[in-house]
Amino acid sequence: MAKTEWDEKQLAEMLRESNLISVQQLRRAQEKQERTGFTLRQILLPQVPWGRMRRMLENEVTLPEGGTSRLGDVLADSGWITRTQLEEVRREEEETGRAAGQILLEQGVITQEQLHEAIRYHKRTGVSLWRTFINLDLALPKQVADALHVFNEFPFIYRSDNALAELLVKRNLLSREEMSRFLAERQERGISLVKLIAGSELVNAREFAKAVADLFKLQVVDIASQTPDADVLAAIPAEVVVRLQVLPFARDGRKLRVAMMDPTVLPTLERMGSLVDMEFEPHVAVAGDLRRVIDEKVTPAGAAPGAGLRTTAGDEYRSILLSAQAQVLGEVSGDIPIAALTGSILTGAFHARATDIHLESQERGLRVRYRIDGLLYDVMNIPSSTGLGVISRLKVMSGLDIVERRRPQDGHLTFETDGRTLDMRIATAPGYVGESVVIRIINEETVVQGLGQLGLEPQQRSILDTLLAKPYGMIMAAGPVGSGKTTTVYACINQVNVLERNVMTIEDPVEYRLKGTNQLQVDYRRGFDFATGLRSILRQDPDTIMVGEIRDEETAKIAVRAALTGVLVLTTLHGNDAPSTISSLYQYDIPGFLISNAVIGVIAQRLVRKICPDCRQEYHPTPEVYRQVALDPEEHKETPFFRGQGCMRCFHTGYSGRTGVFEIMEITQELKELVFRETTKEAIYRLAIEQGMQPLEESGRRKILHGDTTVEEFFRVIFV
Repeated sequence: MAKTEWDEKQLAEMLRESNLISVQQLRRAQEKQERTGFTLRQILLPQVPWGRMRRMLENEVTLPEGGTSRLGDVLADSGWITRTQLEEVRREEEETGRAAGQILLEQGVITQEQLHEAIRYHKRTGVSLWRTFINLDLALPKQVADALHVFNEFPFIYRSDNALAELLVKRNLLSREEMSRFLAERQERGISLVKLIAGSELVNAREFAKAVADLFKLQVVDIASQTPDADVLAAIPAEVVVRLQVLPFARDGRKLRVAMMDPTVLPTLERMGSLVDMEFEPHVAVAGDLRRVIDEKVTPAGAAPGAGLRTTAGDEYRSILLSAQAQVLGEVSGDIPIAALTGSILTGAFHARATDIHLESQERGLRVRYRIDGLLYDVMNIPSSTGLGVISRLKVMSGLDIVERRRPQDGHLTFETDGRTLDMRIATAPGYVGESVVIRIINEETVVQGLGQLGLEPQQRSILDTLLAKPYGMIMAAGPVGSGKTTTVYACINQVNVLERNVMTIEDPVEYRLKGTNQLQVDYRRGFDFATGLRSILRQDPDTIMVGEIRDEETAKIAVRAALTGVLVLTTLHGNDAPSTISSLYQYDIPGFLISNAVIGVIAQRLVRKICPDCRQEYHPTPEVYRQVALDPEEHKETPFFRGQGCMRCFHTGYSGRTGVFEIMEITQELKELVFRETTKEAIYRLAIEQGMQPLEESGRRKILHGDTTVEEFFRVIFV
C-alpha cells in the first residue's frame, strides 16, 4: 500500500476519531472512492461543517509513527486545509481567549497575574488561550464556557466597555478608583457601562456624551432643540424607544436619524431594522436631555411607558415584536420570561398576517422568521439558552415529547389572542445544531373562501362554475408549493357542499373543519394513507370526494377510478401549468384513455402579492417595461400602472395580502382526443389556447392592468 494512500486513510480516521465524520460517512466515502476514483479528501471535506472543524483544529491527535500533534497542523501539512485558514482560526482563538480571560478577570475567577501567566503559557506552547485556563486549573470548564458564550453573544458590549473605561480615565472625567467601582457594579448588575455611568452624577453629562461619541466615531446631537414630527416618532414603536432609550428625530427616505445615550444598543436596533426596512444613522445625545424628550413626546402623561404611538395594526404588531427583541437582545443578563416571549412571537405573527412561523436553531442562537404574503422576513435572533426554552414551551403547548429531539414530531396547538382562538399546526425537525420548528397558522378567513374571493377572471369563474356543476369527473388544482392549491379546492368544496350531497375528504392533515362534510385525516403510523382512506371513502356512497394531494401511483389510480364511477373528485397535484399536469398523470402509469374520460378540468395557479391600498401610487412605465410584459405601448399608453411606495401598514414592502393568478383548462372533446393518444403537453397547450384558455401570463398581465399587482411581482412569480 502506497504511503500517500495510507496517509489519506489515516487522516480520514483522524476526522472520525475527532467526531467530525461518522463511521457510516467514512464507509460510504471509501465505497465512493473505489467507484469514482476521487480522493477521500475530495469526498469527505465537503461533508464536514467548517464551523465545527475549526473548533477541533487545536485537539491533540496520535500520529501513526507515534507521538502527538494538533489536528490543524496535521491537516495543513497534508494539504487538507491551507495554512492561511489555520492561522486565521488561531488569530480568532487568541482574540476570543483574551476576551474570555477579561470576563473571567472581571468576574473575580482569575487574577491579573494569572491572566498574564496564561498568556505567557499560550505563547510558549501554542495551546489556545481559553483552553490554557483549564489546563492550568485557573478556571473550571463551565466557567470558561460561560465566559466564551457571553463574549460570543455580546462582543460589541465588552470591547466597547473596556475602551470607554480607559478613555474616561485618560480624559480625567473619572478616577481609576471610581472607574473600578463602576466596572464592578457593571458586572454585578449586568448592564452596559455607558448606561451605568450616564445614570450617575459623578461625571459631566455633556463631556461624557462627547467621549462616548468620540469612542464610537459618532456625532453629538442637541436633542432638546429637535422637533421631530409624529411620522418620524412613529418609525420606532414606543416600547422600544422607552426600553432602549433611542429616539428618532429626522428621516430621509429609508435613512432614520436616531439619538441615543448608549451606542451599544445599536446592534439590537440594526437587527430590528430588517423588519421595518430602514437604515439607522446613530447620534449620541446627553442622557438627561434624551430622557426628558422621550417622556414628553413618546410616553403620554399618566400612561405606562410604551402606551403611546399605537395608531395602526402594523404599529401594534411591530411594537409587540420589537419590544420582545429589545428584551432578549438588549439586555445582557436577567431572567427572560419564556412564556411571555413565546406568546409575543405567536401574537406578533397573527398581527403581521403571517401564515407560518419559522424557528431555526443556528450556532449563534434561535432565528425567528415570519412568512408574510409568501416571503420570509427575519424578526429576531434569540440566544441559544433562551431559544431552547421557547421550543420546549411550544412542545408543551402542543402536547409533544419535550425530551425527544432526535426525531421529527407533529402536533397541534390553540392560542388565544385579542379575543380570538387561533389553530396552529406545529412540526419539529432535528438538525445539526438543534431542533427547528415550523408553525402553520390556520386562519379561517384565508383558508376557507368563496370562489369570488380567489381572484378569478370572469371568464375563468364561468368555466369553473360549469365544471363544478357536473355530477362526476376529476378537477385538479396544480402549482408549486405555497401557490394556494388547497385554498382553491376548499373554495370549490364550499360551492358543491349542499344538503343533498355527501361530501367527504381525505387530507394530511385536516387544515380546517368544513361544516357539513365528513373529513378523514391520514395517519401513516397506523397504516392509514391516502390510498387506504380513498378506498374506504368509496364504500361510503360519496357524491364528492376531496383528495388532499396525489402523491403516489396508487392514490392517482384510485382517484381516477372514482371519477369514472360517478363521483366528482377534487384534488391537488404539483405541476407548472395545466397541460403539464396531464403529463404528470402519465408518469403515474395511468393510460391516456382513462385520463381522457376521468379528468374534466385542470386549474393551474400562482399567488402574487397585492399592492398595499394605503401607499398605492400611480406611475408611468418606460417602453422597455411594456415590452417585457408583452404589451403594446401605444394601446396602453393611457392605462395607469401602480406600485406601493411602502408604509407602516405593509411593513414598508409596498404589498399587502395576496391574490391568485389562474389558468383553467376545460377538457373539451378535442382535448380528450389528444389526451387519449397521450400527445405531448406542448400540443395540448396549443390546442387549449386556440380554444380560449387564458394562460397564466395573460392572467398576470390583467392583474397588472387592473392595478392589483406590480410588474416586479409578475416576473418574480410567473417567470415569463
